[in-house]
Amino acid sequence: MTSTEQGRPEVFRSVPAVLMSWIWVLIAALNLVDLAVRGDDHLALLAAALILASVGVVYVLFLRPRVRVEPGGLRVVNPLRTAYVPWAALDSVDVTDVLRVRTDDGRTIRAWALRERMRSRRPRPGARPTVPAAAERRIAEAAAQGRAAGAGDAATAVSWSVPALAALGGPVLALLVVLALG
Repeated sequence: MTSTEQGRPEVFRSVPAVLMSWIWVLIAALNLVDLAVRGDDHLALLAAALILASVGVVYVLFLRPRVRVEPGGLRVVNPLRTAYVPWAALDSVDVTDVLRVRTDDGRTIRAWALRERMRSRRPRPGARPTVPAAAERRIAEAAAQGRAAGAGDAATAVSWSVPALAALGGPVLALLVVLALG
């Protein structure tokens, strides 16, 4: 029994991107502590605002993106927008340079989190499937199970992410204030 069948979502994302992002967040936090302890001028405020802006960019581009296989459908979390595709509305899923989800209303949703390199698309004997390829297979299985169970009758919904916009806009606003006070 998969975790989706148990009611928990399965999450697909780039592990190296998440790992490197958390390393950057740690470095940024250490730099902010150093600035708080030793910085006492306008340049320290400017550096802090730039560090915060970089953390916002890292969150939006690398920590936030993911694909969640849920009991009722598929949630594609991209940097600034989130799409929810109920199983009944999912037409097809394939992998080109990214995982692509096609809906019954003709939309194509590209999953930012699951990128594929050209080399990875060439099959090699005995090679494990890439994360996008594994996600493609798992999504197809979950969609078939979901349709059979009658799950997810709603329409596809795409919305802007307020937290992502705030993660970018807040630090940029702080940077502009620091620059204006300069």
